[in-house]
Amino acid sequence: MDKNDLKKNRQDWVASVAKSVAGIVPFAGGALGEIVGSAIPNQRFDRTVAYIEKLGQRIDALESNIQKRLQTDPIAIDLIERGGQSAVKALTDERIDKITEIVANGLSKDETRAILQKRLLALLDDLDDLQIQSLPLYIENLPSAKVWEMRKQRGLIPPSVEIGTSEEIVSPRLLRDLGMRHLERIGLIDKHIKQDSDGNTRMFLRTGETDYTPVLSKLGHMLLGEIGYWDTDPDCLIKEKYVMVATAKFPT
Repeated sequence: MDKNDLKKNRQDWVASVAKSVAGIVPFAGGALGEIVGSAIPNQRFDRTVAYIEKLGQRIDALESNIQKRLQTDPIAIDLIERGGQSAVKALTDERIDKITEIVANGLSKDETRAILQKRLLALLDDLDDLQIQSLPLYIENLPSAKVWEMRKQRGLIPPSVEIGTSEEIVSPRLLRDLGMRHLERIGLIDKHIKQDSDGNTRMFLRTGETDYTPVLSKLGHMLLGEIGYWDTDPDCLIKEKYVMVATAKFPT
């Protein structure tokens, strides 16, 4: 097959996707079709279609007056398009679900909320899947046994590093630490200075021990809420009463 045939097949495919998108979300279909058409060759376009199908189901569930508003609301349409841009880069259905959740939450609220949801999409784009999975591990006051259980379920138990440990073990540990520092840098994790039993800053630390404890920030809690973590409660933190429902929800 020559280049012209490949180009024609691609154009036909994009036109077909744009048509199906327009049928699901007609007021944003054209723009989303352009997102698909301008994506890099061999991109997984099916992710964009999956996003639109999931979002279409959420829009259908909204009240009729909200659906009517969305058809002429440029901010809402912009949010849908922004979600499409994130979906093009998504590699898993789980990531698509998170993107859809953020966009749908913005569409059901006012214009200000829709704008803020775009910031959450940008934040999500800046995280890899392992960083997202690790966020609940830093919820404050979780028992160490529960954290260990959650790490084991995620395959995130860090190997012990001692003098003479091989680079094969040290390198992944360093990269995990790099991921945590990124979470701190963008505000998803706070540093809580360690204190002694009297409430004073600890003066004596074990070799290699930091003087702070990484704790999930308010922004981190909000992001978990916006991607549906608290609604699904996959780690049973609410069910097992490690976290109260009241503290797991944020004002809308």
